[in-house]
Amino acid sequence: MPVSRTRQSAEKDAAWYAEERHANQRRNERLFLEDGWDYCDTYSFYRSLFPEGFLQPEGGQEDGKPNVIVIEDTGRDVPIPGKTDRDGKPAVKRVMHRYTIHDDLEQMEELRSKSVIENTFMFLSPVSYYGKSRDHRNARYLHAFMIDLDYVGDIQLENLLHQMKRGVIPFANFLVSSGTGLHVVYLLKDPIPLMTRYVAGLQAIKSALTERV
Repeated sequence: MPVSRTRQSAEKDAAWYAEERHANQRRNERLFLEDGWDYCDTYSFYRSLFPEGFLQPEGGQEDGKPNVIVIEDTGRDVPIPGKTDRDGKPAVKRVMHRYTIHDDLEQMEELRSKSVIENTFMFLSPVSYYGKSRDHRNARYLHAFMIDLDYVGDIQLENLLHQMKRGVIPFANFLVSSGTGLHVVYLLKDPIPLMTRYVAGLQAIKSALTERV
């Protein structure tokens, strides 16, 4: 029976996603067996990044306290009235939502469930901000170095853990299994103010750490 190209692509995508889910499960099971690593629930992870009392309370306006900002990529595009792209087709823009997280972190679990149910992407950097804009000019504190490793299979995971044991790579505070890879998280003892005079040094440290990992 002939199969259209569109259907072939859809079937390939379904098979690919199924394999990635299995790979993610294998990665999680392997991590659970590793000595010295323990499961960490979502709330405890974010509370480690953003200690109680550090962020702005909901409904409050405490001077000097920042917020955490979550960006949701809905995966949907909407047309821009009267605009066209370079090919002359109607221009579109991606629908993005922004959420402000306060000190109680209660909205974290709600957003995590929303992401799973609606199959959207949520982005949160280990940075706290003044105000409600994620603009770099509003960034106030850096709470951790977070390194994304894509396509971490069985071999790559074994190598990562082995290199940490050997001291080639510094031991991370958290390994977050996410999608096809890992987030390697190095928690800072104290959040560092993102003042202009500190940024170049922090970027150099992050670059060197990323290269090593």
